[in-house]
Amino acid sequence: MQQPALRPIPVSNKYELADDFEYTHNGETIVVPRYFCYDGASIPSYAWQLVHTPFSPLVMMPALLHDWLYYNHQIDRKRADALFYELLVETGVSRLRRVIIKFAVNWTGANYWENEEKHILEMVDLATRLQDSPNFERYHFPDEVLRRLSLSQL
Repeated sequence: MQQPALRPIPVSNKYELADDFEYTHNGETIVVPRYFCYDGASIPSYAWQLVHTPFSPLVMMPALLHDWLYYNHQIDRKRADALFYELLVETGVSRLRRVIIKFAVNWTGANYWENEEKHILEMVDLATRLQDSPNFERYHFPDEVLRRLSLSQL
C-alpha cells in the first residue's frame, strides 16, 4: 500500500504533504492536495503503547485521508469513519488496536467534524496556493472555502 510523501515542518509536530496523494475506494477518488499539513493520527501520548504513535506507518496514511475528509467533507462523516477503519485493516493494524481506535473515533469524531474558523482559513490558504493547479476541483474544497477564495480575488 502506497504511503504519502511527507516533509516535516520545523518547530512543529506536523508534516506537510510533498505531493498530491490519491486513493480510490469503491470507484470514488479522494485526492489530498500537496501542502496539506497534518499531525498524524490523533492519538494521545498516554495511548501510544496501547495503540500506535501518530506517525506509525500503519496509521499514517489512513489518518491522512481521514483528516482530509474531515476538512473537506467530500463524503459524510459515517463513510469517512468507515473508510478509516477499512484502511486500518488494509495496513495491518491488529484487530484489538482497530477496535480501540474505532471506539475513540466514534466517541470524539463529532467534536472535529465541523470546521472551526482556523481550519477554514488554513484551507483558504491551501486553496490559494493550489488554485492554478490542473484539475483543481478534484480536491473537493468546501463551498465556504471556494467562496472566500473567490472573494479574495476581487
